[in-house]
Amino acid sequence: MNRYPKEKEIYQLLGMEKVELIKLIGNDLEYVEGSFKIKRELYKKIAEERLSFCKSKLLDKDNKQYYLPMGCELMLSSKIFEKNKSRPKFSEHITPVGWDKNLNKAQGDTYIHRGHIIAYELFEDEDWKVDKERKYFTQTEWSNISSHTGSLGRNQSFYENYIKSKLIEDTDLVVNYRVNLIYKKNDIIPRGMHLRAVFMKKSETYRVVDQFNVFVPNVDLRLNIDYKNAKFEVIK
Repeated sequence: MNRYPKEKEIYQLLGMEKVELIKLIGNDLEYVEGSFKIKRELYKKIAEERLSFCKSKLLDKDNKQYYLPMGCELMLSSKIFEKNKSRPKFSEHITPVGWDKNLNKAQGDTYIHRGHIIAYELFEDEDWKVDKERKYFTQTEWSNISSHTGSLGRNQSFYENYIKSKLIEDTDLVVNYRVNLIYKKNDIIPRGMHLRAVFMKKSETYRVVDQFNVFVPNVDLRLNIDYKNAKFEVIK
C-alpha cells in the first residue's frame, strides 16, 4: 500500500455514486486526501468523560442475528496521557461482525483490522468484555493504518492523531468526540466512519477554537468488499 484512494476510486469501491453517498451522510461532501469533509458546521457540545456507546443495531438476516456497533461519544482532555497505554493483547481474540481471518494473518499481507470505534490511545479498553460488540468492527487496513503525517491520506488514524497532538499542545483544551459507523440497509460491514470533533477552551467558557466533521470510507485499494454479506475479493 503506497497511496490513498482517489475520489472516483472511493465511489467505485463503495459501489455507489456521489449523490448516493451524500444522501447516506445527509450533507454535501468535499473530497480531501482519501476522506471527505462534511459541509456542516459543528457547535459547542459537552458530554460525559466516560465512554458512551450508541445502542447496537440488531439485524436479522438470512436466519442469523447480527449486533452491529453504531458509534460512541465522550469528552477528551490531556488527562488521557497520564497513563502509559499499550496495545491490548485481547484484541487478537475478538472477531467483529464480518471478520475474515484469512485477510489478517501474522504471515503475509494484511487487508483488514479489528477496528476500534475509538483508538485505544485515546481511551483504554478497560471494559472490553462488555463493550466488544459495541466497540469493534471489521475495518480495512487503509482506513485504519497509521498515517500521522498524512502520507497515506486522511484516514481514521490521521484524525485521531490530530486530536492527540492538539491536546498535548494545549492542556486547556477539551474535545467532544463523536464517532458513528455508516451502513446502508442490510449491511453488516460499515461503509465508513463519520468522525466529529469540537475543540474547546475550558478557561474561556468552552469557546470553540477548532473542529472537524468528516467521513472516512471503509475501503482499501486492494479489496472489493460486499458490505451486505461480508465477502471480500483481493484485487490482484
